[in-house]
Amino acid sequence: MLPLTTADAREDKEEHGNVDIGPSSKPKLNIKHTLMKWFIDCMTMGALLNTVAFLVLMGLLKGQSSQQIRTNVRMVSHAAKSEFS
Repeated sequence: MLPLTTADAREDKEEHGNVDIGPSSKPKLNIKHTLMKWFIDCMTMGALLNTVAFLVLMGLLKGQSSQQIRTNVRMVSHAAKSEFS
């Protein structure tokens, strides 16, 4: 439960010792959440690069021109943008 007033926050701090009060309090870096976000961001970037690498490799194996490969990559990126917006 979030404290509703400063007095509630002080009470909570006295009871639990984990609530910062006032504008001078700085949020602490949560290492676990930072590592989880970093890991998820790395997986997302890896998926994007893997998709582009797959399109380039398949295009080369099919004998497509570099222009056709670029068009394929653009089509996939535009489809992803429209799907998630």
